[in-house]
Amino acid sequence: MVVIRGALQYYFKNYDGLTRGLQVLFNTFFRPDIKTDLDSTVVTGIVGNFGWLTHRFPEWFVILDFIFLFLILLNEPKIKLQNRFVFTSTIIFLINIIMVSMTMFTLWTVGALKQFDFMHAVGEQGRYYTPFLLCLIPMGIFLQKFITVKISNFVMRDLFVSVVVINFIYFVVLTLLFYYTTDGGVRFILQIIKWIRGIL
Repeated sequence: MVVIRGALQYYFKNYDGLTRGLQVLFNTFFRPDIKTDLDSTVVTGIVGNFGWLTHRFPEWFVILDFIFLFLILLNEPKIKLQNRFVFTSTIIFLINIIMVSMTMFTLWTVGALKQFDFMHAVGEQGRYYTPFLLCLIPMGIFLQKFITVKISNFVMRDLFVSVVVINFIYFVVLTLLFYYTTDGGVRFILQIIKWIRGIL
Protein backbone atom coordinates (compact mmCIF):
# COMPACT_ATOMS: atom_id res chain seq x y z
CA MET A 1 0.00 0.00 0.00
CA VAL A 2 2.87 2.36 0.81
CA VAL A 3 4.46 1.58 -2.57
CA ILE A 4 1.20 2.30 -4.43
CA ARG A 5 0.70 5.55 -2.52
CA GLY A 6 4.28 6.60 -3.27
CA ALA A 7 3.89 5.78 -6.98
CA LEU A 8 0.65 7.75 -7.24
CA GLN A 9 2.15 10.68 -5.36
CA TYR A 10 5.18 10.72 -7.66
CA TYR A 11 3.06 10.38 -10.80
CA PHE A 12 0.70 13.24 -9.94
CA LYS A 13 3.33 15.57 -8.44
CA ASN A 14 3.19 17.82 -11.54
CA TYR A 15 -0.63 17.68 -11.68
CA ASP A 16 -1.57 19.25 -8.33
CA GLY A 17 -0.52 16.26 -6.23
CA LEU A 18 -1.89 13.03 -4.85
CA THR A 19 -5.23 14.42 -3.66
CA ARG A 20 -6.21 15.59 -7.12
CA GLY A 21 -4.95 12.31 -8.59
CA LEU A 22 -7.20 10.29 -6.30
CA GLN A 23 -10.15 12.55 -7.16
CA VAL A 24 -9.45 12.09 -10.89
CA LEU A 25 -9.35 8.28 -10.54
CA PHE A 26 -12.53 8.27 -8.45
CA ASN A 27 -14.40 10.47 -10.93
CA THR A 28 -13.17 8.41 -13.86
CA PHE A 29 -14.58 5.11 -12.60
CA PHE A 30 -17.30 5.92 -10.09
CA ARG A 31 -19.03 9.01 -11.50
CA PRO A 32 -20.87 8.11 -14.71
CA ASP A 33 -22.78 11.39 -14.39
CA ILE A 34 -19.48 13.23 -14.96
CA LYS A 35 -17.88 10.80 -17.38
CA THR A 36 -20.87 9.95 -19.56
CA ASP A 37 -19.15 7.35 -21.77
CA LEU A 38 -18.13 5.18 -18.80
CA ASP A 39 -20.63 2.39 -19.53
CA SER A 40 -20.47 2.38 -23.30
CA THR A 41 -16.81 3.03 -24.07
CA VAL A 42 -15.01 1.65 -21.02
CA VAL A 43 -17.20 -1.11 -19.58
CA THR A 44 -18.91 -2.47 -22.68
CA GLY A 45 -15.80 -1.73 -24.71
CA ILE A 46 -13.91 -4.50 -22.90
CA VAL A 47 -15.62 -7.11 -25.06
CA GLY A 48 -18.44 -5.37 -26.91
CA ASN A 49 -17.05 -2.75 -29.31
CA PHE A 50 -16.53 -3.33 -33.03
CA GLY A 51 -15.17 -1.24 -35.87
CA TRP A 52 -14.58 2.37 -35.01
CA LEU A 53 -16.14 2.01 -31.55
CA THR A 54 -19.42 3.14 -33.09
CA HIS A 55 -21.47 -0.02 -32.87
CA ARG A 56 -21.34 -2.61 -30.11
CA PHE A 57 -23.15 -5.25 -28.10
CA PRO A 58 -25.60 -3.73 -25.62
CA GLU A 59 -24.64 -3.81 -21.93
CA TRP A 60 -27.24 -6.46 -21.03
CA PHE A 61 -25.75 -8.82 -23.62
CA VAL A 62 -22.23 -8.29 -22.31
CA ILE A 63 -23.47 -9.04 -18.77
CA LEU A 64 -24.98 -12.34 -19.99
CA ASP A 65 -21.66 -13.23 -21.66
CA PHE A 66 -19.75 -12.54 -18.45
CA ILE A 67 -22.19 -14.61 -16.41
CA PHE A 68 -21.64 -17.51 -18.80
CA LEU A 69 -17.84 -17.14 -18.62
CA PHE A 70 -18.11 -17.15 -14.83
CA LEU A 71 -20.17 -20.36 -14.96
CA ILE A 72 -17.47 -21.96 -17.12
CA LEU A 73 -14.83 -21.05 -14.54
CA LEU A 74 -16.89 -22.51 -11.70
CA ASN A 75 -17.27 -25.78 -13.61
CA GLU A 76 -13.61 -26.20 -14.49
CA PRO A 77 -11.78 -29.10 -12.82
CA LYS A 78 -10.52 -28.04 -9.40
CA ILE A 79 -6.94 -26.79 -9.46
CA LYS A 80 -4.95 -25.97 -6.35
CA LEU A 81 -3.58 -22.46 -6.58
CA GLN A 82 -1.49 -20.60 -4.05
CA ASN A 83 -3.34 -17.66 -2.50
CA ARG A 84 -0.37 -15.47 -3.34
CA PHE A 85 -0.79 -16.29 -7.05
CA VAL A 86 -4.53 -15.53 -6.96
CA PHE A 87 -3.92 -12.23 -5.16
CA THR A 88 -1.09 -11.19 -7.47
CA SER A 89 -2.98 -11.91 -10.69
CA THR A 90 -6.04 -9.98 -9.45
CA ILE A 91 -3.89 -7.02 -8.38
CA ILE A 92 -2.21 -6.99 -11.82
CA PHE A 93 -5.63 -6.54 -13.43
CA LEU A 94 -6.59 -3.70 -11.07
CA ILE A 95 -3.22 -1.95 -11.35
CA ASN A 96 -3.46 -2.10 -15.14
CA ILE A 97 -6.76 -0.20 -14.97
CA ILE A 98 -5.26 2.46 -12.69
CA MET A 99 -2.10 2.83 -14.80
CA VAL A 100 -4.05 3.21 -18.06
CA SER A 101 -6.25 5.88 -16.47
CA MET A 102 -3.29 7.78 -15.07
CA THR A 103 -1.53 7.68 -18.43
CA MET A 104 -4.63 8.80 -20.32
CA PHE A 105 -5.10 11.67 -17.88
CA THR A 106 -1.53 12.98 -18.03
CA LEU A 107 -0.65 12.27 -21.67
CA TRP A 108 -4.04 12.60 -23.37
CA THR A 109 -6.45 14.66 -21.26
CA VAL A 110 -3.90 17.21 -20.05
CA GLY A 111 -1.13 16.56 -22.61
CA ALA A 112 -2.85 16.28 -26.00
CA LEU A 113 -6.26 17.81 -25.33
CA LYS A 114 -4.89 20.54 -23.04
CA GLN A 115 -7.87 20.11 -20.66
CA PHE A 116 -6.01 21.23 -17.54
CA ASP A 117 -9.17 21.76 -15.49
CA PHE A 118 -10.70 18.31 -16.12
CA MET A 119 -11.17 16.18 -13.01
CA HIS A 120 -11.46 12.87 -14.86
CA ALA A 121 -9.47 10.97 -17.47
CA VAL A 122 -10.57 11.09 -21.10
CA GLY A 123 -9.67 8.64 -23.83
CA GLU A 124 -9.35 5.25 -22.17
CA GLN A 125 -11.30 2.45 -23.81
CA GLY A 126 -12.30 -1.00 -22.68
CA ARG A 127 -10.09 -2.66 -25.28
CA TYR A 128 -7.06 -1.54 -23.27
CA TYR A 129 -8.16 -3.90 -20.49
CA THR A 130 -9.35 -6.89 -22.54
CA PRO A 131 -6.03 -8.82 -22.65
CA PHE A 132 -5.76 -8.55 -18.86
CA LEU A 133 -9.06 -10.38 -18.30
CA LEU A 134 -6.89 -13.51 -18.27
CA CYS A 135 -5.53 -12.31 -14.93
CA LEU A 136 -8.99 -12.86 -13.40
CA ILE A 137 -9.04 -16.60 -14.20
CA PRO A 138 -7.18 -17.58 -10.99
CA MET A 139 -9.74 -15.60 -8.96
CA GLY A 140 -12.56 -17.47 -10.69
CA ILE A 141 -10.92 -20.81 -9.89
CA PHE A 142 -10.32 -19.70 -6.30
CA LEU A 143 -14.03 -18.88 -5.91
CA GLN A 144 -14.88 -22.54 -6.55
CA LYS A 145 -14.19 -23.03 -2.83
CA PHE A 146 -17.13 -20.81 -1.93
CA ILE A 147 -19.55 -21.09 -4.87
CA THR A 148 -20.73 -24.45 -6.18
CA VAL A 149 -22.51 -24.68 -9.51
CA LYS A 150 -22.75 -28.13 -11.07
CA ILE A 151 -23.50 -28.39 -14.78
CA SER A 152 -22.87 -31.58 -16.74
CA ASN A 153 -20.20 -31.55 -19.46
CA PHE A 154 -22.88 -32.28 -22.06
CA VAL A 155 -25.02 -29.29 -21.05
CA MET A 156 -21.95 -27.03 -20.71
CA ARG A 157 -20.81 -27.98 -24.20
CA ASP A 158 -24.23 -27.20 -25.67
CA LEU A 159 -24.37 -23.91 -23.77
CA PHE A 160 -20.90 -22.96 -24.97
CA VAL A 161 -21.72 -23.67 -28.62
CA SER A 162 -25.03 -21.79 -28.32
CA VAL A 163 -23.47 -18.71 -26.71
CA VAL A 164 -20.65 -18.57 -29.29
CA VAL A 165 -23.09 -18.95 -32.21
CA ILE A 166 -25.49 -16.33 -30.79
CA ASN A 167 -22.60 -13.90 -30.22
CA PHE A 168 -21.36 -14.41 -33.78
CA ILE A 169 -24.80 -14.04 -35.38
CA TYR A 170 -25.50 -10.93 -33.29
CA PHE A 171 -22.16 -9.45 -34.34
CA VAL A 172 -22.79 -10.17 -38.03
CA VAL A 173 -26.31 -8.69 -37.91
CA LEU A 174 -25.15 -5.53 -36.10
CA THR A 175 -22.24 -5.09 -38.52
CA LEU A 176 -24.42 -5.57 -41.61
CA LEU A 177 -27.03 -3.14 -40.28
CA PHE A 178 -24.45 -0.54 -39.33
CA TYR A 179 -22.29 -0.59 -42.45
CA TYR A 180 -24.64 -1.77 -45.20
CA THR A 181 -27.89 0.12 -44.66
CA THR A 182 -28.45 3.77 -45.47
CA ASP A 183 -29.64 4.70 -41.97
CA GLY A 184 -27.49 2.34 -39.88
CA GLY A 185 -30.34 -0.15 -39.59
CA VAL A 186 -32.59 2.19 -37.63
CA ARG A 187 -35.65 1.26 -39.73
CA PHE A 188 -34.68 -2.18 -40.98
CA ILE A 189 -37.82 -3.96 -39.67
CA LEU A 190 -40.07 -1.39 -41.34
CA GLN A 191 -38.07 -1.70 -44.56
CA ILE A 192 -38.24 -5.52 -44.54
CA ILE A 193 -42.01 -5.46 -44.00
CA LYS A 194 -42.40 -2.89 -46.79
CA TRP A 195 -40.25 -5.05 -49.06
CA ILE A 196 -42.30 -8.19 -48.27
CA ARG A 197 -45.58 -6.31 -48.90
CA GLY A 198 -44.18 -5.12 -52.24
CA ILE A 199 -43.48 -8.72 -53.25
CA LEU A 200 -46.92 -9.96 -52.17
